[in-house]
Amino acid sequence: MLATHIQIDICFMIMIFIIYLNVRKSNNYSFDNKILSFLMILVIFVLFFDALGWFFDKRVWDYSEIVLYFVDIIYFSLSCIIAFFWMIFVYIKLYGNMDMGKLKWAFLAVPLTLFLILNITTPFRKLIFYVEDYTYVRGSMFALQTIINFGYLIASSIIAMIQRKKEIYQSKKDECLYLALFPILPIIGGVLQIFEYDLNVLWPAASLSLLLIYINMSNEQISLDALTGLNNRGRFVKYINSAARNLKCGKRLYLFMMDIDDFKNINDTYGHNTGDEALIKTSEILKKFFSLKHSFISRYGGDEFAVVISLNDDTQADRVIKEMDKFVESYNENITSGYNLSLSIRYSYTQGKDFDLEKLIAEADENMYKEKRIHKRI
Repeated sequence: MLATHIQIDICFMIMIFIIYLNVRKSNNYSFDNKILSFLMILVIFVLFFDALGWFFDKRVWDYSEIVLYFVDIIYFSLSCIIAFFWMIFVYIKLYGNMDMGKLKWAFLAVPLTLFLILNITTPFRKLIFYVEDYTYVRGSMFALQTIINFGYLIASSIIAMIQRKKEIYQSKKDECLYLALFPILPIIGGVLQIFEYDLNVLWPAASLSLLLIYINMSNEQISLDALTGLNNRGRFVKYINSAARNLKCGKRLYLFMMDIDDFKNINDTYGHNTGDEALIKTSEILKKFFSLKHSFISRYGGDEFAVVISLNDDTQADRVIKEMDKFVESYNENITSGYNLSLSIRYSYTQGKDFDLEKLIAEADENMYKEKRIHKRI
């Protein structure tokens, strides 16, 4: 049994380390990926100290009780720290930053701080655990670490589900859902281990959840444009095909094609870094403008973008273009750069019957380039 527990911990340590290396090698080593990498390192260490705890428990050696205290103090401390940082990861993943306010984060860290103090002093007070006759024994306040750990995990799930209700895009809803479901395996493993101490399921279960998170994040990155963070062309094709098949009767599915006016001139005059900046700014404009319009935004290629949206008629579509032009003008007034952004935008639509994607794109492209030629003459 002892050897099996240690082997399980070692296997999951190796698995998490391999995932960690893949995350570090990722082209998109963003802030949320850095937090995820840090979590993986913590999980590797907690698995290591879990294995040491199993090894030293009931070992009658010189100083083995001291070693067991040291190992278990670190183990329980890491467990609580991981739960807290998981909450931080979820918040950053959902909102892109930690701008909740220092006071709120400090308040959320109070349970962690309280537990760490009690845990570090446990050799003297025996509240969390103690060692008796070379054997680990749960203390009178052992349940506190379970309550705090589960509390952080459940709070993270609640945050994710609240955000899911606010999201418009299905991809973001799916992201919120898998973040909310992450704690299920660790909580089940934790409950089983509370009632059956000899089981070793908590951290293997948490490791499997991390693996699922990594798989979901990898799939997400495959579908996103690396520079702008918008959906890429492949995801656009899948989405519009699905949307056209499921279009409600009486509705039209509009494809807006747009590109940046004088983009080549921006690149040639200010350099490719500024060109990339223009693409990023354009993506931000599109995200803000279409955020409440139940639309699908993608970078189609180069400086060309595509937006798919269900509307009733051309009157609504023309209104979208007018409002978009005003939005871009307002954006230019509020920024200071050596150039102004402007977009050539036109559309085509399908009613779902005899849907032909190539024809739809070609028609929208042709209309857009007509508009672009008008812009050049102005």
